[in-house]
Amino acid sequence: MVFNRILTHERPHLDEIVAIWLLRRFGEQRFPGIGTAAVEFTSIRRLTEAGRKSEDYEAEGTLLLGIGGGRFDEHPTLDADRKAGDCATTLVARDLGISDDPSLAKILRFVRAADVDGNASPFDISYVVKVLHARHPEEPDRVIEWALVAIEAKYQEQLRFFTVVKSEFEARARVEEIEVGKKRLRVVTIDSDEDGIHKYARSEFGARAAVVIQRRSVGNVAVFGNKQAGVDLREAAKLIRLAEREAKGLEPGVDDERLLAEGYAPGAEEWFYHRQGQMLLNGSLTQADVPPTRLSLDRIAELVKIGVDPTRVKPLCQSTGRCLGEVCDWYAWQLSRCARFRGPVPDHN
Repeated sequence: MVFNRILTHERPHLDEIVAIWLLRRFGEQRFPGIGTAAVEFTSIRRLTEAGRKSEDYEAEGTLLLGIGGGRFDEHPTLDADRKAGDCATTLVARDLGISDDPSLAKILRFVRAADVDGNASPFDISYVVKVLHARHPEEPDRVIEWALVAIEAKYQEQLRFFTVVKSEFEARARVEEIEVGKKRLRVVTIDSDEDGIHKYARSEFGARAAVVIQRRSVGNVAVFGNKQAGVDLREAAKLIRLAEREAKGLEPGVDDERLLAEGYAPGAEEWFYHRQGQMLLNGSLTQADVPPTRLSLDRIAELVKIGVDPTRVKPLCQSTGRCLGEVCDWYAWQLSRCARFRGPVPDHN
């Protein structure tokens, strides 16, 4: 049997479009010819009036999606209840034996939530598909092709995440645990040009990292904090900015608020602090001409570990209960945590 047609309802939803994509990409062995099968549209009324079963259509090389009460239709019919918890996409994935492919997990989960639970926002792809159908009611193929490009791009990202990025992480990542108060946090340091490696390091598949420090081959470094772990990079940003100024031979004398502020700090313009995203960036994909930092990866990692732990002080300060003053190499940093060990500020008036 060769399948030369896919039949679905008019203005197909993202669910049917992703099901088409799955069949074209993974279904050739199961349904020979499906990779190049034409997509056609019908109404539920016309299909009902035809009085044919889904098996009849399949016998002539037509697969029904989301209609007709067949294997890939989750809707209730006169003869059967709804296939609870499923949509056309999940039914196709299960039939093809790819439901557990991690590279498809996000796509399947998103489509199911949009179709079964009705979860959608005005700018997600499922809603945009509906908007495009409304704008181009006579061109469903145009809408489908647009969506297929986006779906393929997402799949390629996820496929790379679980193959190339995974291998890169396992081969290059240095994972360290630090104590921050009563918590243990993982810090990952890695040399890599892979854009998604910081996401992999923070994910359940990587190290569930609280902080990822990534250096690219050109020397630029990015620090990513995991907000779910409660990481605050403000003081780490301050320390790195001070160290960058020192590496240039500049004095520490910059207003403390400027060193802690979002954006750039004087004398350390190589670093951009994004407070909302908890990122400290020495250049990025959108700012590719930023010169690399003068600091070593180990030095940056050391400063980050100090910065993200608001309870960490020098052991001697902790044991004596007083600030060591200018003999301490942390003194010039004027960390807020150290303030409790200093005496009152003298009144010179």
